[in-house]
Amino acid sequence: MDFSKLKYNPVGIPNGKRFWEVCPELFKRRDAFRLVPEGVEKFSLIDLDKLIRFVVLFCDPLSPFAQEKDFEHRARQAREALGFTEKERFWTEVTDSTDFFNEILFEYFKMQNNHLYETWFSLKMGLHQTNKRLRGDTMKDSDRRHLMAAIKDFAFEVKELEHQLFPDEYTAQIIAEKSARDSLTGYAEKYAQELIL
Repeated sequence: MDFSKLKYNPVGIPNGKRFWEVCPELFKRRDAFRLVPEGVEKFSLIDLDKLIRFVVLFCDPLSPFAQEKDFEHRARQAREALGFTEKERFWTEVTDSTDFFNEILFEYFKMQNNHLYETWFSLKMGLHQTNKRLRGDTMKDSDRRHLMAAIKDFAFEVKELEHQLFPDEYTAQIIAEKSARDSLTGYAEKYAQELIL
């Protein structure tokens, strides 16, 4: 698999080294990449290193996994390419689509400065999360009807962005599996551990 197109290649980092040692420019001045929130239990700086490495492979448009349609499969591929297992602590943040995971994800998008791709990725993830909620049992009928009415417009917006971003049908049908949250404010104030560079 070719990872050479990635500006920050998280694969093949020598044993005993961390991503911030190999690519320090990725971490400087980016609080989300250097800090662990107080409310995130049993999460070390090593876990943060693994989460950031995963995010690069999972969402970078130049990742060899970017063409993968199924986001769950894409996530597994990225995790396995890094040699990580589903028992890793960072993986809980990913599978639960926590605020912490989403803040890391969107900090990486901001760094890429690709607003169109970020918007598409967010909408696609939100669309899938909405569909997932519709399939659940806990929603009131009135809420279900409201979401069903809104989801058509939501899907149309996603499709329009896909046509702008992806010229081929294969890539245009990527399905997001996680929800994206908007808020990135007040990030640094919430942290207990900090990576010193």
